[in-house]
Amino acid sequence: MPTLGPLLAGTEEGAEAYDTEITPPDYAFAIWGPIFAASAANAIQQAIPANRVAATNRRSGWWLAGAYSANAAWSLAAQSGRFRWTPYLLPVATGLAAQAYRRQQAEQPADAQRITPVAPPAPRPPC
Repeated sequence: MPTLGPLLAGTEEGAEAYDTEITPPDYAFAIWGPIFAASAANAIQQAIPANRVAATNRRSGWWLAGAYSANAAWSLAAQSGRFRWTPYLLPVATGLAAQAYRRQQAEQPADAQRITPVAPPAPRPPC
């Protein structure tokens, strides 16, 4: 499945050119299609004028924009043979996404319900 490199930079998928014992099969790279589609959908959702002032978008918007940009740059670098940049770009994307997640988790709306139950597990019946 092509990602950004073949579409924007005219490159080819790189797994065949660097086939080693640890290179995953081609289908393993298919995960990037849904990741980029979800990123694009989230960016569009945040760009809608009515959603720009939403508290959740204000807390994480710029952090996610940075993460999406770094991820796209990493994908282009990896597929165009500029591997010297990939060790720097992927951790940057991960750090920006982690900061967006941290900011979302730091503040829960007052009417939000806990997803994880706080009650201890029920005791087991005797054997």
